[in-house]
Amino acid sequence: MPHLERDDIILDCGNEHFANTERRQHKVEDTGIRYIGCGVSGGYQAARAGPSMCPGGDQSALKEVLPLLEKVAAKDKNEKPCVGIVGTGGSGHYVKMVHNGIEHGMMSAICETWGIMRKMGMGYEEIGDILKGWDSSGELVCLTCAMQSRPMADSVTRKGHFSSQSAQIYHISASKAPQALTKSQVRKANIIPSSSQKPLIKWSKT
Repeated sequence: MPHLERDDIILDCGNEHFANTERRQHKVEDTGIRYIGCGVSGGYQAARAGPSMCPGGDQSALKEVLPLLEKVAAKDKNEKPCVGIVGTGGSGHYVKMVHNGIEHGMMSAICETWGIMRKMGMGYEEIGDILKGWDSSGELVCLTCAMQSRPMADSVTRKGHFSSQSAQIYHISASKAPQALTKSQVRKANIIPSSSQKPLIKWSKT
């Protein structure tokens, strides 16, 4: 980090794993550089309407960048920005990870429905018409239905699987988890914090 100085802020808006975010925050801790992990959601529509964001990290840095984030964020029906400080550490990317897990769970459910309809002998166009009828159920379902209405392979992406891993590690119920994970898969993911690294996440009360 030769071009960064004390009190500089790194704003990581990538779809990063929260454990990597906390590792980097530990790495810059002694340099005075502040590292924010910011979950960003909104898909391609966010390019015009603005994204929903969930930043987490150093509180002083969050307060500095929040006015900027509020300007670029999407606005709700009351014109309030869709962004708020989540907490410290990797909490911003953790919330985004859970968001991805929920989204994946919804996509998995729709894929199962699609698979059942295919087993019933229904064609792509017929299935597409049914899925289009669900458009009013909500934006996320609508977008997923739009994808599922096109001919596609009988497979599901791995998006959101970190949520399943985290649920196993922290013994949290995840009944809508997209897939079951073995202990060896969790170990291979290498996301369990070492005993020498104390988790940084501290949730905001607001």
